[in-house]
Amino acid sequence: MVSNRGHGRRFGLLAGAAVAVAAMTGAAHAQQAQLITVSVQSQDLGNALNQLARQTNVQIVFRPELVRGKQAATLSGNLTPQQALDRMLTGTDLTYRTTGPNAYVILAQATTGPQPQSGADTSAPQAEEEIVVTAQKREERLQDVPMSVAVLGGQYLDQSTTQGITEELMRVPGVAAFNHTQAGGTVVTVRGVAAAGPVFAGSSPVSYYLDSVPFGLVQTAIAPDANAYDLERVEVLRGPQGTIYGANAESGVVRVLTHAADLTSFDLKGRVSTSGTEGGDESYRADVAINVPLIQDRLAARAVLGYQDLGGWVDYINHPNANDAQIRNGRLRLDAQPTSDLTLSGSAWASRSDFGGKAASSDDGIRHTSGDESYSIDFDVYSFRVGYDFHNFTLTSASSYIDYSSSGDTDVTALFGVASTLNDNFNANVFSQEVYLNSEGDGPWRWTVGAMYRDGEDINLQRVPEFGLVFDWTNTSKSYAAFGELTRLLLDDTLELTVGGRYFHDDVESREDHAVAPVNPPNYYDAQDSFHAFTPRLVLAWHPVPNTTIYGSYSEGFRSGSPQSYPTTGGVPGFPSADPDKLHNYELGAKGDLGWISFDTSVYYIQWDDVQQQVSVLFNGAPVSAIINAQSASGLGVDAGVTFHPTHNLNFGGTVSWNGLTVDEDVPFSGGILFRSGERLNFSPEYTASAFADYSWALGGGFNARLSSSASYTSGQDFRSIVGGATVIGAGDKIFIGRASLSIEAPTAWNLNLFVDNITNEDGGVIRNPFFGPDATTRVRPRTFGIQVDYHY
Repeated sequence: MVSNRGHGRRFGLLAGAAVAVAAMTGAAHAQQAQLITVSVQSQDLGNALNQLARQTNVQIVFRPELVRGKQAATLSGNLTPQQALDRMLTGTDLTYRTTGPNAYVILAQATTGPQPQSGADTSAPQAEEEIVVTAQKREERLQDVPMSVAVLGGQYLDQSTTQGITEELMRVPGVAAFNHTQAGGTVVTVRGVAAAGPVFAGSSPVSYYLDSVPFGLVQTAIAPDANAYDLERVEVLRGPQGTIYGANAESGVVRVLTHAADLTSFDLKGRVSTSGTEGGDESYRADVAINVPLIQDRLAARAVLGYQDLGGWVDYINHPNANDAQIRNGRLRLDAQPTSDLTLSGSAWASRSDFGGKAASSDDGIRHTSGDESYSIDFDVYSFRVGYDFHNFTLTSASSYIDYSSSGDTDVTALFGVASTLNDNFNANVFSQEVYLNSEGDGPWRWTVGAMYRDGEDINLQRVPEFGLVFDWTNTSKSYAAFGELTRLLLDDTLELTVGGRYFHDDVESREDHAVAPVNPPNYYDAQDSFHAFTPRLVLAWHPVPNTTIYGSYSEGFRSGSPQSYPTTGGVPGFPSADPDKLHNYELGAKGDLGWISFDTSVYYIQWDDVQQQVSVLFNGAPVSAIINAQSASGLGVDAGVTFHPTHNLNFGGTVSWNGLTVDEDVPFSGGILFRSGERLNFSPEYTASAFADYSWALGGGFNARLSSSASYTSGQDFRSIVGGATVIGAGDKIFIGRASLSIEAPTAWNLNLFVDNITNEDGGVIRNPFFGPDATTRVRPRTFGIQVDYHY
């Protein structure tokens, strides 16, 4: 039964948020769309489209062969972007399609196929048409990019009812993501490749970006669970991206991309929702986004505010529904275009999350502790980006700073055998700077060249007061890299050959800053090491017909090594540093959009050398983490997805991913066997799959209805380690999550969405943590019913 605790307060705040959104409606409608002064001289159509894009501050994407040999007439006057495109394409065999706010794709009229409803977005992550992505640091159509890429569209994310990006990633084929009970951060797996543990087990092999900010920590693999509202899109790049994205992009990249501030028009949208969870408390949320041009055509601001009050459902002893949460987040982005060639962008993210307890329990749904396990996760992210168009090439500079922290208590009675609590405080600070050049124009050559610098620091403070244990150490990394890619178009641009590479150098340090009790006299420790690597990339892509790409590639990914921490070497003197690991990926793929059907499939083989894995050694009787290198892991894999959209009203499809990644030889340690040959690595599911269907129809009077359903499946994820020579195993369950929603779309700007998440009431253990006992098993939220109201001016 759903608890009524706080019922009146929550509905009062919910209603207040709705009134606040509605109060801005009048002011919003008072704004009128602004015409833009356009002046484009008669010239080659490709150059004319690029110039039009700069003048109107929109994205215009086209394939060079479509516009080659075509001439644009002189165009001038006060026009909207659509009017300008209509006039520029008059007399050609080309048309265009809107792909999002201020984004257009040029198409051949004979190959446009069935069109979605204006402004419509499907309920499935991969069902959008003509998606524009920047996976290779330049704007391209998704079906033209010769790599395996999944996209979660912005409009789909706005309508979604999930808590954040982490839940959305669970719907992407080949990806597994969950919030770990340790440190509370998100752990991401791509194609079966993951860090051996969330903390103290090496950095993540999956790179995570917030716009241009690389959210990679020194020796910790967690990422933030960012708010999914008012995003341009989320791109998931599967496979190594070491050339363009660096050391943490060993098996893939997650890119969370926000909307740029619109320089020309006011925009306002918001959503409010309330829901009830079976066996738990009520939840509600409110989000609002606003865009304001500050100086017409020159400077604009876009702000997003969100609040969630999430009801708990895990019962602690004497504390029912203890894992409630209050999450507050905000984003502010300023975009400026002082001249037609110069763009400036600055942004700030802030998130504050307070949790009453852990989303973990034994199989009976109870966490058997009466202690306080509240914890908090905070982060602030700042970035500044400068772009300048030299017409033959563009220059981009991206600077960023991250401040991430988490703190809280965990009952570790199961670990020590007597009543005890682990007090954990973690703080990370990362500065990064990247500069790169991109070619422009429609010639046969395309190139990218750049360099980066990163300075990161992780500070770890752990205490077990009952035993007088204090662990206080710092990991630092100062790294730099140079990278480049070169593409040559051949055979009338139907064939493209890309070669690239990146050189990386990293200086790392592990330092103990204070005495480690109960050792007496005090011990101090400082270990340093350096690592470097070169990661190449080779791609051959063929475009036999428009909207179809077939490709073969070889790429490498790299993850830096690390000296061991003081507790590790204190327990085992002379414990060697962890070496870097490197992943080799051989891939064949095909993708395309035939109008009524789109597909994306790839077959790959992974060879992962010197795999970093986590074990434990004893220091003064307490188990502490250490990193060792397994010799190698390898295996075949397949990603396959298909979407059918036979009519404007119907989309359906599915995806399946399988990987056979297993260790090649036994991995012994301290008299035990961590992994036997043929066994899977930590947090490495063999299968992920998804299915979806979306149907819309007219209700009359200008109202429309949309019925959506989806399901996702992830096979079991195990966790292994060795403590005191004994192998400990936590076997995760298969997880199946079903969802359904019914939306009513009003003829004005309002939508009403009735939804149910986790239809089957899945209650399996996503991750089982053998260190902290059976009631430390990570769970998903039980069946949840709710209602959401959306408004968009």
